[in-house]
Amino acid sequence: MGKQRSRTRSQIVAGLTLILLVPSCWAGSSGPDCSAIEHWPTQMSEVRLADFGYQPNQIDETKTKTNLLATMPVKGEPGEGVIYKQVYRITFVTKSGEPINVITTTLANDDECSVGMVSISLISKELTN
Repeated sequence: MGKQRSRTRSQIVAGLTLILLVPSCWAGSSGPDCSAIEHWPTQMSEVRLADFGYQPNQIDETKTKTNLLATMPVKGEPGEGVIYKQVYRITFVTKSGEPINVITTTLANDDECSVGMVSISLISKELTN
């Protein structure tokens, strides 16, 4: 019984250590948050909506929402100009109320959001709960 209690205590300590240390590791490599609607991912996606048949004058910009879904370093080391691949979900709304959802993948570094555009995908149908 004593060995089991000691092992359980060790597992709890190890788990708490991971919980406390892992977020600090992620914080150093999270990259910039370029989700403001005036930043590059949203602005470039809006310009490219014409490729999907939508014109910029159809968009109600006051209803645009951009969310950073994922970010990961793809090149470089911390302190040496890391480049991050970032995935954003952007919801535009037309003046008639139609939502237009896109997923945008971009490249960014700690200094700027406009290192490169990788792709823009239109979500034509979405199932939600």
